[in-house]
Amino acid sequence: MKIIYKILIGLIIALGIIHILTTFGAYDKLSADAIWFAGAGAAIIFAGFLNIVLLRSVIGKDRLVRTLYAIANLVTLAVFVLLLLIFPAPHLFLGAGLFVAATLFSLRFGSVS
Repeated sequence: MKIIYKILIGLIIALGIIHILTTFGAYDKLSADAIWFAGAGAAIIFAGFLNIVLLRSVIGKDRLVRTLYAIANLVTLAVFVLLLLIFPAPHLFLGAGLFVAATLFSLRFGSVS
């Protein structure tokens, strides 16, 4: 199961990197919208990093830390779901699916003592 979680985390980070890289194709010039778009990609990467920390360090040892990881994954999932309501695109379904899985894995590995 940990191998699947590691692959999932890698896919989340890759999605964030791709999101940042597509900023250059989606926007002709540097603007506030372009920066927000790239920032969303950075947030996806950071969410992936949080899952790495959960997997590698405090598994099952601190209830607050486990709760914060679950909240981070759930908030990111909520953003993807809201975007899907406005703009149902394949990459948003991918992101939502990745964060559903990340939330389930973080709850699973967060409960291991």
